[in-house]
Amino acid sequence: MKTILVTQRVDMIESYGERRDALDQNWVKFLALAECVALPVPNNETALKHIINTVRFDGILLSGGNSSTEYGGNAPERDATDELLIKYAEENHIPLIGVCRGFQSLITHYGGRLTKIKGHAGTRHKATTSDGKSFTVNSYHNLALLMENLPECLEATITATNETKSGGVISVEGACLNTLPFIGIMFHPEREKCNDGFDSGLISIFKKHYSV
Repeated sequence: MKTILVTQRVDMIESYGERRDALDQNWVKFLALAECVALPVPNNETALKHIINTVRFDGILLSGGNSSTEYGGNAPERDATDELLIKYAEENHIPLIGVCRGFQSLITHYGGRLTKIKGHAGTRHKATTSDGKSFTVNSYHNLALLMENLPECLEATITATNETKSGGVISVEGACLNTLPFIGIMFHPEREKCNDGFDSGLISIFKKHYSV
């Protein structure tokens, strides 16, 4: 079994006056299917540095949640967590996967620009892989990466056409970094039942990625 560091979203519980790190339990189940053990990490720089310097792990998963403060989010500690882990993974060639917010962190890190979109969260839509295979994905994000804003170092592997009043707009639903074992997807595989070919294929991708 591979041990994977998994980032957590920040939830603000006003009635208790608390800021909580939280992780969907589905991630633990999904990673187990990929023969991986999830190790959630705190959004605290000091604690996180201690973990990455003392705990043996095989990969990093940047999970969803909290838009970055650059785009109106209110959890700067999550911004810092993602950036610290991306830089560490770069320096040590550690496999890294970004999902939704995690993918957006990768995009921002490499100089890409996100675009706010409406009517996209809470929907399902068609996506197409670079080799022409189509499937349906879930969507829980309000920020998209348009093809024209894709950083040069990233290669689009999954795209979607979002219909607007001015015509179709191509957005990037998945990408990889050819120089490092980094991939990103904008949708949430952990929220699916993994009962179709593509979801099963994603588990295979996770297995392969974390065997690098």
